[in-house]
Amino acid sequence: MKKILPKQRLQSAQIIRFRAGTISTEPVILHPVGAVQIIVEAGVKATIFEEIPTIKQGSRCLPAEISIDIQKKAMLHYIAFVHGQKKPSRIIRKSRTAAGGAIHWHIATLGENGDRHELTSELIGKDATSSVDWISYVRGKEHQSISVRNVFNAPNGGGEITMKCVAEGKSSATLHGMIEITEKGRGTVTHLTEDALMLDPRATIDAIPALEIRTNDVKASHSAAISKVSPEQLFYILSRGIPEKEARRMFIEGFLAELTAKIPDEGIRGMITKEIAT
Repeated sequence: MKKILPKQRLQSAQIIRFRAGTISTEPVILHPVGAVQIIVEAGVKATIFEEIPTIKQGSRCLPAEISIDIQKKAMLHYIAFVHGQKKPSRIIRKSRTAAGGAIHWHIATLGENGDRHELTSELIGKDATSSVDWISYVRGKEHQSISVRNVFNAPNGGGEITMKCVAEGKSSATLHGMIEITEKGRGTVTHLTEDALMLDPRATIDAIPALEIRTNDVKASHSAAISKVSPEQLFYILSRGIPEKEARRMFIEGFLAELTAKIPDEGIRGMITKEIAT
């Protein structure tokens, strides 16, 4: 990873501030342990790459809590890559976005063992946007629990939540997505999508989409779909001379391609794609 993102961009401080007038041309690496506050001042455009380290306290990974403040007309791409955790942990991410600001979440959680992820993205200013793209992949007996909320607490907000999950073996996952539009959220346009793919009969995925709307003059919708790879589909691929392991990889990469393609940094995108393929 150091070859892709320079070492001097590594941040482990409790407070990270992108000051107004600065230009961030490359991702800042973040290894969060405990509570971290990120401030993106007015007009700044920045990218953060979060990797959760395998640091343990007793028998559990240390929890992480990331709070982000997006000021007026600022934009942040927040990329998170969590993988290889052997002990369960709880990771909380939350943001507040002011007028004209934007936050784009790109999160991949791969190969974990009982982790709980909670993300709340609140829009507090007019014309702000929040989009969440979440890739989840569980194998063996792994389990993930993911909760995502887009809260529209100002007029004319926008953005979507898209969650895609793949489960193999006896693994399981819970996807809980929610769109909340308060009394101040008139003019909001938003959508929530939860798509799940189960590759084995004992794999389970619970997809739970929800809407809470407390005003009029909004466009909000949600959808959820859970699909399985049938024996006939797998047989068709195998009959073309493609090994089963390669066939499974093709199903997984094709299913997740919509979201991996949106990861804005080429080096990070390649790293995540490689991990999915192994």
